[in-house]
Amino acid sequence: MTRLTIGMATHRDFDGVYFTVNALRLYHAEAMPRCEIVIVDNDPDGPQAESLRHFCSSISVPHPDWPCPFQVRYIPYREAGGTAAPRDHIFRIAAADAVLVLDSHVNLWPGAISHLLQWYDDHPECQDLIQGPLVYDDLQFVSTHFDDIWRDGMWGTWGTDQRGIDPSGSAFEIPAQGLGLFSCRTEAWLGFN
Repeated sequence: MTRLTIGMATHRDFDGVYFTVNALRLYHAEAMPRCEIVIVDNDPDGPQAESLRHFCSSISVPHPDWPCPFQVRYIPYREAGGTAAPRDHIFRIAAADAVLVLDSHVNLWPGAISHLLQWYDDHPECQDLIQGPLVYDDLQFVSTHFDDIWRDGMWGTWGTDQRGIDPSGSAFEIPAQGLGLFSCRTEAWLGFN
């Protein structure tokens, strides 16, 4: 049963999609039987579209040595540009009860997908946006949320709440976060304004 749609809205980022999807395959194989991956291509006539379509179709073919099924759907999206509309479209076409939206360059800590699935199993009526901390390239420094501060033309600067450093810690409310990774039950999604 598909429990989680993992969606990436992409625009000319074959490399990001390639590495994120393969990281999901390698480091989250235990969770993949309950997931589908949806790639929403916001430039389906662009220079990387054919490579992206080929990649998505090639990894959806069952492999006898791979321990779990792997579902990838390539969706051409021409209706609107920008970042919000393609992300919103992921919720509209999701086959699962919940959606995880990832930017196509985001990699997840091992076990993150299993933890998210467990969260939804334990909280089936959750109406919240679920977001995890940003772990920096040094794998040491963590940011958990945006502080309500205006800087450099953007509302919000990365901040760290110590409660978010422990991967097995309890969930807590944050004021804001970027859209590089967020999750919500499909029925609870309100859309973007």
